[in-house]
Amino acid sequence: MRIINGYNLRNLFVAILSLTCGALVSQAPLQLDEYLRLAVRHSPELRAAAVRLNAAERDIESLPRWYLPDLYVEAGYSGAANSKEDRVGPLARIVGEWTLWDGGRSDAEREVFERQQEVVRIGEQARLLGIQKTLALAYYRAARLEELRQIGAEEIAEYERLERTLGPRRRIGTAGASDVLNVRVRVEELRAEHAANGETILALRKSLLILAGVTTGDEQTPPPSIPRLREAFTPPEASHLSDEADAAKHVEHHPRYRVEQARLRLLKASEKLAERELYGATLGFEMYGGYGPSDDAIDPNRPEAGAAVRFRFPLYASRDRESRVQAGQDRLAALRLETEQQLLELKIELLEHRAGIARDQRLLASFDRLLIQARSSLQLGYEEFRRGQKAPADMIAAIETLYQLKRKQTNTLLRYRLARFEEYSLHSIEDRTDQTESENMEGETK
Repeated sequence: MRIINGYNLRNLFVAILSLTCGALVSQAPLQLDEYLRLAVRHSPELRAAAVRLNAAERDIESLPRWYLPDLYVEAGYSGAANSKEDRVGPLARIVGEWTLWDGGRSDAEREVFERQQEVVRIGEQARLLGIQKTLALAYYRAARLEELRQIGAEEIAEYERLERTLGPRRRIGTAGASDVLNVRVRVEELRAEHAANGETILALRKSLLILAGVTTGDEQTPPPSIPRLREAFTPPEASHLSDEADAAKHVEHHPRYRVEQARLRLLKASEKLAERELYGATLGFEMYGGYGPSDDAIDPNRPEAGAAVRFRFPLYASRDRESRVQAGQDRLAALRLETEQQLLELKIELLEHRAGIARDQRLLASFDRLLIQARSSLQLGYEEFRRGQKAPADMIAAIETLYQLKRKQTNTLLRYRLARFEEYSLHSIEDRTDQTESENMEGETK
C-alpha cells in the first residue's frame, strides 16, 4: 500500500501492537488507510493470493532443462525381426534421452506458464481492489452512522429547546398538549434511532477487523472506534484524470480489463503450444544399455549398448489437426471481442464515475449554502415564535428541514468519499503496474 502524507504512525503502532497482543485499545479512532495496511499484512485472502502467485512461479521452474537427460528403465519381454533371424527374449534396459531440439515446444510451454502467472498476478490485484472496496464500504458506512448519531443528538437538543419554549405558550393558551406530545414523540424516535445506529456501528467496527484478517482474541474488548464521516480518511485527488489521454490510460490499467488482456495472451500462447505439439519436429539423442533383442542384435543373450540420433516429424495424428487449430483461432476471435466489449463498458463506467464525482461536488457546495440559510431561518423562526407569529407546527417543520438537509449532505458525502476512494485505489494499482513494468524492462535490458 502506498503511504499517505500525514499518516499517523503512532496510532498504527498502537493498533498493531494491541491487535497482536489481544488487548486492543480504542482511544484513537483508526483511519481507513490503517485498516488497509492491516489487511495487507493479515488478510487470509491476500495471503492465499501470495501462495497462488508462488505456485505459478514454481510452474515455470518445473519446465524441463534441455541439458539434463530423461532416464528410465525398460523391462519386459520383447521381440524383433530382421532379414536373417527373429529375436525374442526378456528385456531389461536403462535408457537416457536428451532432447536437442523440440521444435519450439519448450519455449511455447514456458510462455504459457508465464502467461498463467500473469493472469494470476493481475487476478490478485483485482482481488486486492475488491478487498479495499469492501473495507472502504464498511468503514464509510460506520463513519456515516457516527455522523448521523451526532446529527441526531443535535436534533434532539433542538427539539428539547423547542419543548422548553412551548411551556410559556401553553400557559397562555397559544400551544396545546398535542404540540408538546408531537415534539416528545419525535425525540423518542430519534433516541431509538440513535441506539440502533450505535449497535450497527459496533457490528461494522467488528466486521472491519474481520475483513482486515485481524481478531483481538477477546470478545469483551471493544474494537477500534471510527471517526465521523467528515473527519474520516479522505483519499487524495486523482488529478491524472484531468485529460482524455490519462483517462484512457486509467481505463486500460483497470484490473478487469487487464485480466481480459492477460487471458487473451494466455490463449494465444496455448494455441501456439498446441500448434507446436501438432506440427513441430524434434531432434534427440539416445543412449541405452542392457539385455534385450533388437533387429540388429547378433546374440540376444549378451548385453547390448547403443546410441542414436533421432529426428521425428509428425505425419498423421488420430485427430484432425486443422480442426483443432481452427477451433483455437475461433476462441481467440471470441475473446478479442469480449475484451473490446470490456473496454467499452469500462469507458462508460469511467464517464459516469467522473460525472458522479462532479455532481456530488456541486451538491456538497450547495448544501453548505442551504444549511446556512436553514439555520438562519430557524433562528428567525424562534424570534417570530416568541412574538406569536409562528405556530408550533411551523417550528417543527423548520427543524426537520434543517436536519433533513444535514442527513442528505451526509449521504451525498458518503457517495462522494466512496467514489473518490475507488478512484484512488485504481490509481494506486496503476502506480504499482507502471513500477512493475519498468522493473521488467530494466531486467530485460540487463
